[in-house]
Amino acid sequence: RPHRVGRVIEPAPRREPGTVTPLTRFVTRHPVGAFSMTAFGLGWPLLFVRSTTSFASTAVGLAFTWGALLGSALAVTWVCGGASAVRGLLARLVQWRFGLGRWAYVVLALPALTVATAALSGTLVLPSGGWAALVAGYLLQTFVHGAAEVNVAEEGAWSGLVQTRLAERHGVLGG
Repeated sequence: RPHRVGRVIEPAPRREPGTVTPLTRFVTRHPVGAFSMTAFGLGWPLLFVRSTTSFASTAVGLAFTWGALLGSALAVTWVCGGASAVRGLLARLVQWRFGLGRWAYVVLALPALTVATAALSGTLVLPSGGWAALVAGYLLQTFVHGAAEVNVAEEGAWSGLVQTRLAERHGVLGG
């Protein structure tokens, strides 16, 4: 059965007879279910530790997003389509889908609206470090820290595997 790698459809790699196990069969027939069982099975204990203790909060968070979420997605993708499918999923994480102007709009629209609303309502308080420090902190916290700790891994798992599989099966709207 063919699988999608980016925009190219390639045949799934053939396995040697006798190497298909019940687990492999389950994962290939139910990739979203297999991902969910693995991601939640690993992730919920990690989230429990992170939310109930002060033990290595950042490390546990990284283990959750990069290990439980993205790791599960990569494992399921590998079982279903091999190394080429994993490379395809990882390649989609760095594709630019629209131009720099639209990125600037996405990044700046909500903060600008927030500042404008605060100014109009009389609740705007000027930052003590100045606007440059506020903007630099926002960009660093939101994009560098956010992307490195959570966003890339989370989108790789949910959009890269789950949404893609559901859309292939049920259409874009149904997925």
